[in-house]
Amino acid sequence: MRELKVLDLTGVQFLSLPSSLYCLKNIRTLCLDSCLLGDVAIVGNLKTLEILSFMKSDIEQLPREIRQLTRLKLLDLSNCLNLRYIAPNVISSLSQLEELYMGNSFLQWEVKGVDNQGQRNASLGELKQLSNLTALHLHIQDARVMPQDLFFKKLKSYKIFIGDKWKWSGKCDLSTSRTFKLKINNSIYLGPGIKTLLKMTEDLSLKEMNGVRNVLYELDMDGFPHLKHLLVKAALELVYIIKSVLWETSLSQIGVFDPS
Repeated sequence: MRELKVLDLTGVQFLSLPSSLYCLKNIRTLCLDSCLLGDVAIVGNLKTLEILSFMKSDIEQLPREIRQLTRLKLLDLSNCLNLRYIAPNVISSLSQLEELYMGNSFLQWEVKGVDNQGQRNASLGELKQLSNLTALHLHIQDARVMPQDLFFKKLKSYKIFIGDKWKWSGKCDLSTSRTFKLKINNSIYLGPGIKTLLKMTEDLSLKEMNGVRNVLYELDMDGFPHLKHLLVKAALELVYIIKSVLWETSLSQIGVFDPS
């Protein structure tokens, strides 16, 4: 089947992927969803791939060979609960990537690319190289690993959680495409990239914002023009979300300010 363009192997167990994949010179989409996977390095040889999905698979590492997929437009690593290692410079090499889904998955982002055991791992700074990114799902447990200049020019759809204690939900609210959940203890993490995302957000949750008194400090006069849902919880030090009576928003749902 040398002309095959789409291959779906959902729910299959592989100690290593079959070498016959080398023959698929025209493949565009490969789905390895809900699979038990060992070595997946061979995928790096499928250089015509545009869509690659490991959603809900038992995969522990994304190997260096994946960086060869320079035509890739969509990478789905959602709900890969055992994913602990992504080789450095793999993500940044996927320069044509338009959609990246990593919700409820990889959390071991490194500041300098080296973890505590000396094993090199991916850093969030690599995302800055994805200039075509329009959709992103991401959970960052430790705000300290975020580059201050992390900025997405073309991002239209996103679900981004920053801080621990957030539980990733698989439920999809069709009324919103831009969700942002924020839990930080210092306003220094509110860099220009984060502020830009805040301005675009439709569904915003703020929790335990210790050390933060004003969410949009020194932000320009746009406020929250797209905001539909707002939840503020256990943010005892928060005084202002928007420090102005001039801003308007068309909120359809407001959560209770809960100090508990």
